[in-house]
Amino acid sequence: MRFCAPLWSDQKRSGLIGGFSVSRYLFWFLAFGEMLSLPSFGEMPEATRLFPPGGMQGRTVTVKATGKFPVWPVSVWTDRSQCQWKPLAESGTFEVSIAAQEALGVHLIRLYTPGGSTAVRRFVVGNLVEFNEVEPNDKRSELTLQTEIPAVINGILSKSGDADCYLVRLEKGETLIAHVDAHHQLRSPVDSTLELIDARQSIVIRNLDASGLDPRIVYHAQHSGDFIVRVFGFPETPDSTIGLAGGDGFVYRLTLAKNSFLSGVLPLAVSRTSDTSLVAVGWNLPEAVKKILFKTPQDTTDQKGESRKSPIVISIPGIAGQAVVAIVENPVVTLSEPTQEAIHTAQTLPGTFSGSLSLPGQIAVHSITAAKDSRWIVSFESQSLGYSIDPMLSLVDSDGKVLHANDEPSPTFVWQVPAEGQYKILISDRQRLFGPSQMYRLSVQPETPRVVIKTDLDRIATEVSKPTDIVLQIDRQYGFKDPLEIVFLDAPGSIQAMPVVSLPEGDTSKKVTLTFSVSEPFSGPVRLVARKQVQMPSPDSLPTVFPVVCGPEGIVSLWIASEVPSVAK
Repeated sequence: MRFCAPLWSDQKRSGLIGGFSVSRYLFWFLAFGEMLSLPSFGEMPEATRLFPPGGMQGRTVTVKATGKFPVWPVSVWTDRSQCQWKPLAESGTFEVSIAAQEALGVHLIRLYTPGGSTAVRRFVVGNLVEFNEVEPNDKRSELTLQTEIPAVINGILSKSGDADCYLVRLEKGETLIAHVDAHHQLRSPVDSTLELIDARQSIVIRNLDASGLDPRIVYHAQHSGDFIVRVFGFPETPDSTIGLAGGDGFVYRLTLAKNSFLSGVLPLAVSRTSDTSLVAVGWNLPEAVKKILFKTPQDTTDQKGESRKSPIVISIPGIAGQAVVAIVENPVVTLSEPTQEAIHTAQTLPGTFSGSLSLPGQIAVHSITAAKDSRWIVSFESQSLGYSIDPMLSLVDSDGKVLHANDEPSPTFVWQVPAEGQYKILISDRQRLFGPSQMYRLSVQPETPRVVIKTDLDRIATEVSKPTDIVLQIDRQYGFKDPLEIVFLDAPGSIQAMPVVSLPEGDTSKKVTLTFSVSEPFSGPVRLVARKQVQMPSPDSLPTVFPVVCGPEGIVSLWIASEVPSVAK
């Protein structure tokens, strides 16, 4: 993670109080006096959106944070290392310099002051040239031709009834791929729709949900002409409103491409222990770029020495689209060349399997071997990864007997093997759909006890010396029965808390409250962990320390800000 200090930050670390220097406080007090004293208690910064919500590798972009900033400039925390956020003179405005080799994909951002931090926001780094929408753009007469393609256009459905339009030129035989990233990547509260409209004002193609709530259209031009790509949306959660929706958070990224588009790679996972050969999947990809060798990073730990679990984002230079792959410990396997019933040779477990339904009505068959009475967690992902399979999954034995069937969007179930032998997992799409968007990842892992500890909060503002509560939910899975002690891991000495214990049974098995206090002003991230209360390390090499995940983004740090109340200043 990285902290980007504002222009007024001290370079030396001496004289710090909770990460902020005494001299800095004195500067603000003397410079502004009673007109702008130290921020009063509770005045945390707020950022409701970032716009544009992303930028291109190697470029510098001006980003506006909409919200409330009682103190300006602010500092910036980010979970990546090479994005430089520089606050400008105008409140809420930043110059963001993105390194040419900066990691692609979602970056998590906080804006913070001595008074606290904003909620975590998302900023996306891509590999294509980017533009911002230019209003008005509701009517054909208001549009200018989008000549630079492939490209990403950042937009906002800013009010009810808003629909954004973009004009593109297609020659006969060209393929247009248009894709909206809003709900899945940006967490925007919008259910988007994409339409392509020809010169006669006829809707040529429409899509609502190619990737979860995010749409994609693929159109092969039957004639040359100008076409309008129209974006509009509805609330993520349906309400009584009739009509198109919009609002401050209805931000999107529209990717426009002609002919080539990367939708994913196979396999959709890479091994942490060895290099992985990947095959690019998409529309009209040149053969020369389809084979990708992913080399295992030499450094697979973060700056605190923990294993990196963040997914890897892969792209092809000059081609639109990105592929997100997981990092796994076990071998990865890809479905063989497509046939009507594509079958793997039998694989031993555990394993992570990937495939694509590329033929109409195709059934993917994964053959596995397993020992009697072994227990496995079988999980399937497609829509949760941004793909489109509406799955029908079944597990059958060597005689064809169905042992388990599931048609949920992202099924997970426990399988106890009845007898040693060979089994098959069959995957198909309910609508018999096929193509580059019909990709999936299947994981078969041993059933081992596990626990997830989380809090709904990702930031807290409190007063110096005031006891403050953190409510923690504990989800004990697959027979996890160990007592847990929950503590701060790396907090400064000014943060004091008695450990809280979660027992295997009773009320504390599911929820506990940790009470802490801070003895002096502080503003910064801290981590909570749960430790098994065991005398000896686990003989089965299971972990004994578990991170507490915080807030809707599930990050492993909680921002705590404590100040002296205004009346006491």
